[in-house]
Amino acid sequence: MAVVVSERVRVDVEHQLVYDRNHDGHQGALLARMGAVIGAQEALARREEGAAYALRQSLVDLAAIAELLADDLPRPRV
Repeated sequence: MAVVVSERVRVDVEHQLVYDRNHDGHQGALLARMGAVIGAQEALARREEGAAYALRQSLVDLAAIAELLADDLPRPRV
């Protein structure tokens, strides 16, 4: 199943990825961003103002750190 990511989201992820490469603490960032996604999802469920934007941004941030960490891990054998 192919996943199509919009160009705007891809640009945002790439921007965050560049920032993440220049800063340490990737494991801590991963945990914090996972928590941010959960918090934003809960806020969206409560229909809080600005929650959709917060969820989008937290997902972008999580995607960037996940790519960075995954790049250092071995690929699965097929």
